[in-house]
Amino acid sequence: MSRVDTSDLARSILGPVTTGTEIGGRSRAITRFAAWSMVNEPGAEAPSGWTHCLTMPQAALQLASSCTDASLALAVAATYVLGFRVSLADVAFKTDPEWADPGEVGAAVPLADAISAGPIVARSAAWHLPPAAWRAATSTLATVAATHHDAHLVKYTLACLDAAALDPDHCRLYITAAATLAGWWAVNPNGSAS
Repeated sequence: MSRVDTSDLARSILGPVTTGTEIGGRSRAITRFAAWSMVNEPGAEAPSGWTHCLTMPQAALQLASSCTDASLALAVAATYVLGFRVSLADVAFKTDPEWADPGEVGAAVPLADAISAGPIVARSAAWHLPPAAWRAATSTLATVAATHHDAHLVKYTLACLDAAALDPDHCRLYITAAATLAGWWAVNPNGSAS
C-alpha cells in the first residue's frame, strides 16, 4: 500500500472516488473494481492477492457508517484496491473482456462442472448464466467454499455474496468472481499454480 500512498498516487487517482458525502455508490464502485480484478486476472495471484483486493476494502467500507468522516473509510478501501492493482495486475483493467462473448469456452457448461475445469471455464460459465440461475449458482458456490480447506475461498465467496446483496445490479460480476476463484482452487488443490 505504501507504493501508492507515499507517492501520492492514491490521492491523485482516487480523489474523485473518495471525496463527497455520497457513500453507497462509491463503495459499490470500489467493490466492483476489486471483483473485476479477480475476474480479469485468474492467475497465480488469485488465492490471496485478488481475494484480499476485495475483502480488505470491503472490511474498511463496513466501518464507514461508524466513522465521523466516512470518506476516510472510502479512501482506505480505494487505496487497498489500487495498491493490489499496482502490485499484482498483469493485464489492463477491463469491464468488457473478450471472454464475455457467448461463444467462449465454458459458456454452456453447468457451473459445478465448469468450476472443476478451472478458472477460465468457471469464469465463462458463471458470466453466461441467466439471471434465473443465479440463486442456484450462489448455492453451488457456497457449497464449494464451505467444503474446501482454504479459508480464503470461504472468505472471498462470502464477500462476493455480500457484495451482490448490496449491489444487485452487478450480481453476475460477483458470482463470476467467486466462480473464478473456485475454479482456480479446483485445478490447484495444493494452493500453488501448476
